[in-house]
Amino acid sequence: MAKTAERVLKGGCKRGAFVVIDVVTGEVLVMASRPTFDLNTFVPNISEKDFKALQEDPTEPLFGRAFQSAYPPASAYKPIVALAALNMGAVTENSTIYCPAAITIDRVTLKNWTKIPEGSIDVKRAIARSCNTWFYQVGMDIGPTSFLNLSRRLGFGERTGLPLVGETPGLVPSDEWMLKNEKRRI
Repeated sequence: MAKTAERVLKGGCKRGAFVVIDVVTGEVLVMASRPTFDLNTFVPNISEKDFKALQEDPTEPLFGRAFQSAYPPASAYKPIVALAALNMGAVTENSTIYCPAAITIDRVTLKNWTKIPEGSIDVKRAIARSCNTWFYQVGMDIGPTSFLNLSRRLGFGERTGLPLVGETPGLVPSDEWMLKNEKRRI
């Protein structure tokens, strides 16, 4: 699996991260970062010159993108919104919501990745099809507090507990954080 991760990163991007987690146990099965460097240069010791070259490399090969950076979760967050809505009773397993090609919220048009309407779909289909507009509507209906609180309860914004030097915990924003950093409320 590690070789597959390395091959995907090598063939698809200049910079990126690849992580596979066992959904039952939470065990990290694979973790890879690109660009990378040859670990053998550290055995038995790396020269000062070689280490300085790695430190000054503009592509930052020493930066472990999989655990030292914070990324917006994008579609990986949709199940959190769905779970919050199910917990609140805002949707049920069988209720359907129309998934248009685009919706406008506060004069901002938000599009579906397929750019076509998906019709009326239930939560399972919304997740399977990754229907952006379904989740925008549900998220607006339940409000950000519900899914942000659920995120915190599920461990988002926390360190993993793995021995990773320089690990970044991520961020689940609060109103205070948003006002200070984005000059708006959640």
